[in-house]
Amino acid sequence: MSRSASTSPKIAAARIPSITALRNELDYGGQKLPRCAAFYDDTRAFRKKFRTSHGIAGVDLHDWKSREGQTGLTEMTFAYLDKEGNGRLFWPDDETSPNYNRYQYSKDSVR
Repeated sequence: MSRSASTSPKIAAARIPSITALRNELDYGGQKLPRCAAFYDDTRAFRKKFRTSHGIAGVDLHDWKSREGQTGLTEMTFAYLDKEGNGRLFWPDDETSPNYNRYQYSKDSVR
């Protein structure tokens, strides 16, 4: 029997951070802050309209453990942050921006 082509990293469910923890790590955890509400609303809307190059809707990317799921999520992340320009919008360099926070996409995008 040959090894499956859809091998993916094995991550214990307990090690997957919650959405709240992820938003806090991205410096968008303050639900009452206008910039945080805008980020939350924008990511939800983007996920609803996004389709991968294979035609999978962003809202259908549930199986993050599969190769197809990981590829789709990577594609969606790149589209959101780079193609749509949201990386620089939500993590701007400009200190006067209402979205300014501890990260700047120009410096911290490799994280």
